[in-house]
Amino acid sequence: MSEGPQKILIGTEWNPTTTAAFYSQAFIDLGHDVKVCGSLLSDEKLKEWEMDELHHELKSPGVAAAFKYDQIKSRMRKWSLDFELDEMQEASEWADLFIWIDAGVAMDPPPGVPSICILGDLHLNPEWRLELANKYDQVYTQWERPPDASWGWLPAAVDPEVMAIAGHEGYCDHLGSYQEPRPYSQSKIWDVGFVGQTHPQYFQGRLAGLKMLGQNHLVACESLILQDMALLYARSHVGFNWSIGTDLNMRVMEVMATGTPLVTNNVPQLGELFSQQHVMVYVGLSELTRQVEMLLNEPALAETIGRSGQAEVLKHHTYRHRAAQLLQGKLEPSK
Repeated sequence: MSEGPQKILIGTEWNPTTTAAFYSQAFIDLGHDVKVCGSLLSDEKLKEWEMDELHHELKSPGVAAAFKYDQIKSRMRKWSLDFELDEMQEASEWADLFIWIDAGVAMDPPPGVPSICILGDLHLNPEWRLELANKYDQVYTQWERPPDASWGWLPAAVDPEVMAIAGHEGYCDHLGSYQEPRPYSQSKIWDVGFVGQTHPQYFQGRLAGLKMLGQNHLVACESLILQDMALLYARSHVGFNWSIGTDLNMRVMEVMATGTPLVTNNVPQLGELFSQQHVMVYVGLSELTRQVEMLLNEPALAETIGRSGQAEVLKHHTYRHRAAQLLQGKLEPSK
């Protein structure tokens, strides 16, 4: 494939808060022509998600979840697909490259077009995802190292336009341009901040950690998206993470990008991207408690780790970095 701007076709179930949305914008920012083919997240699925959140523990009863889904619906109404699923032939004739980004709905690559598969939740229904991946020229996993040695790892990333709101001195984007910090209030309100799922059937360990911290500390645990999520983390002294299995999830990057120090459970690949100067890692609830209390009692240490982590994420781990890494010399089949 020739160098220079590419016509990139993104295949996905479109949701303005997913990685597909962030990657689409990143490719556009890098000068590529991007169109999206697939389906829109349905009202039925959104309602199912909203109802599921009513079973989550430790959150404001339905209020934040309802606000979150109203925001998603509002953004969905302002957006339309470039190609529907039944227009794949026309879409493939336009495209130089097809990239399927996992949002839970499978899409076969169009014939005759170089294709990339970016897998997400391999811990959920891995069978169909692994079967689908075998149809693609190149395959990447996001949250953990791939099970197949011929695949690549494209780690989680962050959009600084959304998350980087707490840098007192601003930051330099991937092109080296200075960006002013967001004009949001940065006053700390909560001891510990967390945004994510807390369904007791699936997240017992995460809930145990949050409940233990809540015994002695003011913990914010909510369902929020985009800038609202960033603001909760920015107004927390410490950001909390408990990953599913061995996933290095989006929350790791999101918390760090706000400039708030992150305390996270240990996952195997974390040390490949960060050191102890960027993030604090715990093993077990007792160590979690000790680390949070240390950061709360030593604000200078918390500031140092928060700033160091933020700088590292904004320098190396944005979606623009990932998009460039994906395209630079990696368009040939990997298997």
